[in-house]
Amino acid sequence: LSEGGLWDSHPARAANLATAAIDPFLAELGGESTPPTIYLPQRQPYNPGELEWGPQTEAEPLTVWTFVHDLSGLARVELRYRFDDDGVLGDANHLYDGGTWCVEEMTGSQVLSQSDPTPNHIATLYEATVEDLGGSLVDYYVEAEDLLGNVARSPISHVWVGEGGGGATGVTAYPPDPSMYDVITVVAWAPGQVHWGIDGWTEPPAQYWPPGTTAFGDGQSVETPLVGPGPDGRYTATLGPFDGSQTVGWVDWLIHYSDGAWSSPDQQTLIDSSPASLPSVYLAAPADGASVSGVVRIIAAAADSAGPPEVRFELDGNELGALAARPYELDWDTAGATPGEHVISVHAGSQASASVSVVVGGGPSGDCTLSGADAGGIDPSDGGHDDGWVQSFDGSPPADGSILPPGESSGCGCQQTPGRPASAVWALLLFVWLLARSRGRRPGGRVSPGPRTGAPRQT
Repeated sequence: LSEGGLWDSHPARAANLATAAIDPFLAELGGESTPPTIYLPQRQPYNPGELEWGPQTEAEPLTVWTFVHDLSGLARVELRYRFDDDGVLGDANHLYDGGTWCVEEMTGSQVLSQSDPTPNHIATLYEATVEDLGGSLVDYYVEAEDLLGNVARSPISHVWVGEGGGGATGVTAYPPDPSMYDVITVVAWAPGQVHWGIDGWTEPPAQYWPPGTTAFGDGQSVETPLVGPGPDGRYTATLGPFDGSQTVGWVDWLIHYSDGAWSSPDQQTLIDSSPASLPSVYLAAPADGASVSGVVRIIAAAADSAGPPEVRFELDGNELGALAARPYELDWDTAGATPGEHVISVHAGSQASASVSVVVGGGPSGDCTLSGADAGGIDPSDGGHDDGWVQSFDGSPPADGSILPPGESSGCGCQQTPGRPASAVWALLLFVWLLARSRGRRPGGRVSPGPRTGAPRQT
C-alpha cells in the first residue's frame, strides 16, 4: 500500500477523494448535531512515578494527549480528572457521575503531515500536563464541545500515579544506612531471589544465611528467596543482622527474577559496624508528603545491640500501636482521620524517632480547578447525571442502556451520547472503506498489506 516509501499514501488519497465528494453537501447543511470526534486519549509517561521499561521510575507529572476534530470547529477541549477515595478500582470509577472532577484546559497544536498527498483534513493535537498527583489513583477523560454546542466525552481511563522522581530504582532496600544490628529488607515487585554476597562479591559465611538460602555455586554469592506478594504487591527478603564473628563492610546484591531476568545495576548497601547511637529507628513508608486514603501500611525498621527493640507508632502524637518484634508493619485505617495533613511517627526507646507528614483524602497537593458542578459529577447544563454509554460494534447501545461492566469490551472504543445522530460519520467511514477497497485491487493478484506497527497501549 506504500507509494514513495510512505505506507499511508493510499489511505490519505482515499480519504481526500471521499472528503472532496462529501464536503460540498456538508457545507450546505447549515448546522449539525454530531459531537466532536475524540481519538482515544493517550498518556505520557504510561506509568507515571513508577517503573515502565527500564530500571528507573518515570517522572510523576502526567501528560494526556489526543486528537480532536469537528466539522463546525471547536469551542473547548478539556482534560477532566478526579481522585479515587479508596485507591481501589471499582464500578464507580467507570461512571462520569459522582466525585469531584477537576478541569484542565488542553492546548491545541497542528501536526505536520508526513503523508503524500497531504490530507484535506487534519485533526488538532491537544495535550495537558497535571502535576502533584503522586500517591493517587486517578480517573480521567477528555471532553470536547464544538461551536454549535455539541459535546463529546472520551471513555474514562484510570492510572495509578506513583511518587517516584525519576531517580529511584525498581528494587529498594531499607533502612538506607543500616548498622550491624539491623535487618535489611530488600523489596522487589516480581517473584525471584536476592542474589547477594559481601565485601566485593564474596560468599557470606553460613551464619548469615537466612532460611531457604542456597549457594549460587560460584564461590562469590548465595541466593535468598523473595516472599510475596504482600497486600501491596511487594516481594521481600530480609538479610542480617551482621553482628556475628565475621565483620561485614557492605552487602552486594541484585534481584534474580523467576523468569531468568536480572535487575540492574548491582546494588551495594554499606554496614555500620560501630553505630554511634542505639537503638535506631527508620520510617520506610509512607513517603513524606504522600496523599493517602483507605488502609495505609506503616513500615519501620529498628535495631539495638540487645536485640530487636519495641517500636511505638503514633499519629499526631497519639499512639496507634506498638510492636515488640520484626517485621515492624502496622496498618492504619484513614477513615477515622479528618481530611488534611497528619504526622506519622515511630519511636524506639526514649530517644530514637522518625516521622513523616501525609495528607489524608487522596486529593491533589496542588490547586485544582473544579468543573461547573463544584459538588462533583457532571455540569448542571448536562442534566447533572451520567448519560454516556459505550457503543456496541453495530453502533447501538447495550440492551439495558447501561455502561458496560468494568473490563468488558463491546468491540468499539468510541463513545457517544444517546440521541445524537452519527449517521453522517458512519456514512463517511463506509464510503472511505469502499473506495480504498476498490482502488486497492490489481488485476491478476493481491496487494501485499505491508508491515504493520503496533498500536499504542490503552487502559
